[in-house]
Amino acid sequence: MTGVFWGLLLSSLALSVFTLGVWGRHIGESAARYRVSWQPDGRAFSIWWLLYTTTLAAAIVGLALHAAVDQDALLLWSGTWVLTAIWVILFDNQRQLVLAALVLLAAFGTSLCALLLQQAWPSHSGEQILLFAPLSLLSGWLLVASSVGVGSALTCARPQFDEVAAQREVDLRIYEDATRDAIFARRKEATTVQVVVVVVLALVGGCLAFAVPDPVFVSPLLWAVVNQRGFPRSLSLWLAFAILVAGGVVAAVRIFVWEF
Repeated sequence: MTGVFWGLLLSSLALSVFTLGVWGRHIGESAARYRVSWQPDGRAFSIWWLLYTTTLAAAIVGLALHAAVDQDALLLWSGTWVLTAIWVILFDNQRQLVLAALVLLAAFGTSLCALLLQQAWPSHSGEQILLFAPLSLLSGWLLVASSVGVGSALTCARPQFDEVAAQREVDLRIYEDATRDAIFARRKEATTVQVVVVVVLALVGGCLAFAVPDPVFVSPLLWAVVNQRGFPRSLSLWLAFAILVAGGVVAAVRIFVWEF
């Protein structure tokens, strides 16, 4: 019966990839247009390829081995990928940012609940730890992505297309994106809002890694901090980095030393 749930995970992953390929036309454009100060550099989002490939590998191996894991956890994991597919459609529309942010928060919530249900690391089972490591990475990254999504939804303003003369809308979008990227490129130092949000995210991520417990959970957040504007010059961003490392270490100590 568990094989059915692994198959469901594989199907939901395929749905997410298909949705991104069909409807993900303006994802990069929207991310640039509604950018917030704590949004990581563009190269940070390459982590999605890691999330897709590791989940695919885990689903295939789990299906082949009929790995005995919590079926509710697999159901929630599958739901997470379905929600990411819905997010792509909403965010690509560029007019449903609030709803898109709520969907992304829901995806983070389902992924975190799946980790709490499975308890892969406390089980001390190498098979479960490896099979659910992609979920740990996905959940950690969705914490970052949902914070960016909420920030974009709360601070966005409709673009004023009449401010720049352009023959076609595509000309305007290219001009607008290039201008915005140039402005952010000149702001090499971390801003106050950026630092505060990143440190708070680090505290939340470190506490969740300890609570689950799951030391892998902090890895995507570390990746996001390293790709922040102002890193490594900002001491505050180093503080966020240290908090996350401490959270991962304490989570590992809880699992292997305290064992509770």
